[in-house]
Amino acid sequence: MTLLTVELSTDIIGMLLSLVLIVISLPLIDKGRKSMPMALFSFALVSFMFSLAYWIVYDSLRPEARMPLAANEIGESAWFLLLAAVLDAVLRDRKVPLKTFETLFTLVFVIASVALWIAWSGEWVQDIVGGIPFGYFLYTCVRALRQTDALREIEWRVLGIYCVAIIAGHVGSLFITIGGKKPLDYYCIVLMFSIVIWLLIKSFVSLKRKEDPKVSMAITFSACAFGFSSLYMSSGWFYEFILLLTYITLPLMYIAIKREVSE
Repeated sequence: MTLLTVELSTDIIGMLLSLVLIVISLPLIDKGRKSMPMALFSFALVSFMFSLAYWIVYDSLRPEARMPLAANEIGESAWFLLLAAVLDAVLRDRKVPLKTFETLFTLVFVIASVALWIAWSGEWVQDIVGGIPFGYFLYTCVRALRQTDALREIEWRVLGIYCVAIIAGHVGSLFITIGGKKPLDYYCIVLMFSIVIWLLIKSFVSLKRKEDPKVSMAITFSACAFGFSSLYMSSGWFYEFILLLTYITLPLMYIAIKREVSE
């Protein structure tokens, strides 16, 4: 199976999964305030689904052409902003601001990520415009983790160390000689996989234990955010595998929101 076939297959899987989640979300949406998170999540899924659909069509018709700002980027931006709105709607009553260091750390991580995207692709407009909503979503997830006390202090420290190591490794790979580049790339991939799989495991555990739905939402949404962060720093087969891992977060987020709405 070629990489192109796998790319098409994973995109179709993402579209079908989004469609199924949209359909089963509709009965939970009514005129009550409590259902607003599910309504926002449904709109987010619609944006994500159409983003994938556009990319499939565009990549089939003009596989070698690049655009400064494609329509799928707009769809992804809407996806991130709507997911952030879901967390804001659920946690608006929990006034637990991030510490200054945590805010600055998240901002630096986002800026460094966007700088790496630009270095790899050379697409300034697309990466900066797309980086702003993604950065806001990531910040919202980090704030939600703090607001719900979803992570222990040791987990915060380890997560911070891993983020620094990932950025440092990718920056180093830009300047290292060809001989040492591949081991450094693998090193970054292992770190990114570790974060995504760790957050997925925490998501499953939180949902299985039926913890506070707000805690489950903070963890599952963060798994999605770090999944996309790792996705944007990967390529080839690794990209497709991380994409499949990221798709797992979609039903996990749905379950967490459903429990919050049903309370």
